[in-house]
Amino acid sequence: MLFFVKVFLIIGVFGVNIEGLGRQQSVEVYGKLQCCHLQEETSPLSESAMKCVNVTVAKIKLMDYYTMWFDSTLQEIHVEQTDHYNLVYKGSRITTIKPYLEAYVECPFGAFDKTSEVLENRGMIKYDIVAGNC
Repeated sequence: MLFFVKVFLIIGVFGVNIEGLGRQQSVEVYGKLQCCHLQEETSPLSESAMKCVNVTVAKIKLMDYYTMWFDSTLQEIHVEQTDHYNLVYKGSRITTIKPYLEAYVECPFGAFDKTSEVLENRGMIKYDIVAGNC
């Protein structure tokens, strides 16, 4: 009995997915990646005080939300000087994937942490990440 308790704890706490258990699932999240900030208006006639540029560096994690255990990382990427990202996960999972994103974004004018809400998993998800004081 103690053996089964240990196995259950390992699977739950560490998010271990033993090959053959669970079902094949996949999720892809992609979108724009921008740093935006409000500029000081130089004249009352200026149409847009918002300026957006490519990120300097970003670390983006595709996470799986668990209600009763620690969330697990499905996929992670590091990007530099770009305006888009794409994360893909394919694998066997015991529970249904509840994806969300965690991002650390460095912009020319500062660094920002962003976390999305749990995204509706329909296989391919478009989600734009905009960091800054906008």
